[in-house]
Amino acid sequence: MILKLRRVGNSQGLVLPQAILRDLGVKPGAELEVRVSRGRLEAKPAEPHYTLEELLAQFRPEHVQPETDWGPDVGEEILPGGEPY
Repeated sequence: MILKLRRVGNSQGLVLPQAILRDLGVKPGAELEVRVSRGRLEAKPAEPHYTLEELLAQFRPEHVQPETDWGPDVGEEILPGGEPY
């Protein structure tokens, strides 16, 4: 597929057809990671970046798993004095 560069303000831009957006799994407004490698332009969907606050907002009490009793401590995990790590 051949695309033509178009002037966008003081820059140049590509308009991506719907078929390419569909193949990439992105929608208009999505962020793309773009780089030049060996003279080729590569684009892929950008990895999402979450803040701690955003991740904690998704937390639900039902996500907590019950503790598992694996039996008494044995081996190197026991510190001198009998205290586990």
